Amino acid sequence: MFKAVNKYKYKFFIFNYIKTNMIFEQPFENKFTIYSKSGCMDCRRVKVLLKFAGFEYEIIDCDDYLLEDKENFLSFIKNYSVIEWKSFPIVFFNGKFIGGFKETREYLKTLKTLEKSNLDFTNEDF
Repeated sequence: MFKAVNKYKYKFFIFNYIKTNMIFEQPFENKFTIYSKSGCMDCRRVKVLLKFAGFEYEIIDCDDYLLEDKENFLSFIKNYSVIEWKSFPIVFFNGKFIGGFKETREYLKTLKTLEKSNLDFTNEDF
């Protein structure tokens, strides 16, 4: 029985070691980066917003990060965003933290890219 307990502890230690050394994908330096998760309505909305505004973006699916190492993932995001941000999407532009959907929409308005399109981005659908 003693060996079984040690074997279990060993496996638990290895699992935690692997878990805490998970490598998270960093924000891209040359486009928008969207940290997204399954079932997130604002994640879908920000993708549509950026597509219609004509911007390139990369999507980083965070489902595994949240299941396997949520605490370290949120710490990783805090290091890049300089603030604690726990809601999705998490959007960066050229490596700079923007925020979520609403912040991205406001950021695009400041860039005046939305005015070039025929879409009404003041509508809550965007």
